[in-house]
Amino acid sequence: MYVAQIRFAMPSEADEEQALEAINLFLGSLRGNGQLCGAEISLLAATQGYFSFVLIPDEDALDAAHYNRYAKQSLEDFKKIGLVAPEFTIIGQDTDAADSCTCATSDWYILFTTYLSLESPLHCGNCFGPIALYRIAPTYDDAEYYDIHCWQADYQACDQLQMNCQTLERSATRQLSQLNSSLSRQGRKICKKITQASTIPTFYYLYRDKGNSREEEVSRLCPSCHQEWFLAEPVHGKFDFKCDRCHLLSNLAWDVR
Repeated sequence: MYVAQIRFAMPSEADEEQALEAINLFLGSLRGNGQLCGAEISLLAATQGYFSFVLIPDEDALDAAHYNRYAKQSLEDFKKIGLVAPEFTIIGQDTDAADSCTCATSDWYILFTTYLSLESPLHCGNCFGPIALYRIAPTYDDAEYYDIHCWQADYQACDQLQMNCQTLERSATRQLSQLNSSLSRQGRKICKKITQASTIPTFYYLYRDKGNSREEEVSRLCPSCHQEWFLAEPVHGKFDFKCDRCHLLSNLAWDVR
């Protein structure tokens, strides 16, 4: 990911209330399209305009070529109220973030996130690098990825609860680990959409917390088709189970790993 500055110059004759509304709609459309990372977007007032400092998935993430219809409409609204087009500056690379996928093609995708993640939850199955959402076909309203953003927020909330081990730990863990939980159904529906639109198989990860023994864990069957799915070598050091029939991944229980 990269840190970028967006400058919104505001002519003295522009209406401030209208300008702020248009700016926030524009930033929201970029986030909805996967061009911005994370849920929090700051907007700072400055002399003759506003600045926003944002995380973006790739250096070219703010290129107009990636805009959806909402971003394009926002820029048209800018013209109507006397605002000029925003100016973008790449400040530098976020050294703590995972490198984005640079594969020419991906053989498969993985839908995966954690409570700490800011990047896209869609990962390349080949390199495990995150893939900016605007690089795949829209999964919601033919223009954005609202369903993916909702799933990621819900997943991260559950992951945070199970990590805290205080409130709703068991309920959150069930959502993360059970095939037919509402969270898993939501995620698998997204995977199916991506698979159908891209023809690239998209796998869903089922979290595994506790087990009785390593021997019992290794013999676990796929919870969907009940066939063997244990791997001799884990994929990307994370996934010990992979079912190519059901597009599911999982891990050996952490307490017996």
